Amino acid sequence: MDIRPTVILAYSGTLKYYSAKERSVNKRWFGFIWGTYFSDIINKYSRSGETIFKALKLLKNTNKISSELFQFKLWGNIEIGNHYQIQEFEINDLVEIGKSKKKNESIEDLNKADVLFLALEFSKNGQRPLYIPGKIFEYIQLRKPILAIADDSDAKEILVQSGLAIICTDSATDVAEKISYLIENKDCFDELFRPNEEYISSLNAKYKTAELAAIFDEILFDDRK
Repeated sequence: MDIRPTVILAYSGTLKYYSAKERSVNKRWFGFIWGTYFSDIINKYSRSGETIFKALKLLKNTNKISSELFQFKLWGNIEIGNHYQIQEFEINDLVEIGKSKKKNESIEDLNKADVLFLALEFSKNGQRPLYIPGKIFEYIQLRKPILAIADDSDAKEILVQSGLAIICTDSATDVAEKISYLIENKDCFDELFRPNEEYISSLNAKYKTAELAAIFDEILFDDRK
């Protein structure tokens, strides 16, 4: 009989991979439907899987994690570079990458997870990120704890106000500490992460809009190369 990991972390959507060469490219303009966005004011690379993969490698190298205690399951448009990075970091036993799923199936599998994962954009040169992924509203409606790599932004504030956020900096050490905390406190999630129902209810209209906006989010993020 399969043994269910103590904590299952899940992510559904697009997960980019950026090479060292791509990370050295700055100052590109992106035309959005609502205006023009200058990429030099944000750090888009924080929206990749690199930080959490490094965190898992750190935990594994210090014998603080195992596949019996933790599993990271992700599916969707997961770029091939993420597969290579997982192999490079030797965390194959901790990470499971699946194919894209229909929306109802994806929601069902997210509901089976203990914690949801989200990586947001970080600021550059002190500029507050403006981008709010539609996925935030989708995640909050599930009322699961959300492990988020986030900078000060409107998106972060929404997560915090929901009562579901575990906020990390873009640091493998910080993410590793938060994952250890989740593993150690799995039995206390109901007490630690209490949904702010009034606030979540106020997001319902935004969530309806976000179902359409999420489609544009994926398209726009795909273009951020």
